[in-house]
Amino acid sequence: MGDIFGDDECHPPSTQEWLFITLGTLVVFAISFLLLVRLIQRHYIRQDRNATLGRHLGISLTFLVSSLGMTGVAYLVTGCLHRQFLVWLCFPLALWLIHLIYTLAVMRND
Repeated sequence: MGDIFGDDECHPPSTQEWLFITLGTLVVFAISFLLLVRLIQRHYIRQDRNATLGRHLGISLTFLVSSLGMTGVAYLVTGCLHRQFLVWLCFPLALWLIHLIYTLAVMRND
């Protein structure tokens, strides 16, 4: 058995596997969004800190957790991570980075 990104044994996901990966990622994103944003915002409110910062931090963590969840679901479905998947993984990670920079810039001005 090759490594996690093995070229010789790891074939690109089929259409059915992509469907399972997409549905699993959407479930992870929905659960993360519904739980993390509210929990972190409530934590910030209880500590008498800026609730908006807590909300944005929760959204950033949702993007990060969803990216990790997408990776985990893809590995569980296919048994390996094809290089094609890494291109798709760049999109949620880029969203996470952009939102984190936005959050830091906006909250710094408050």
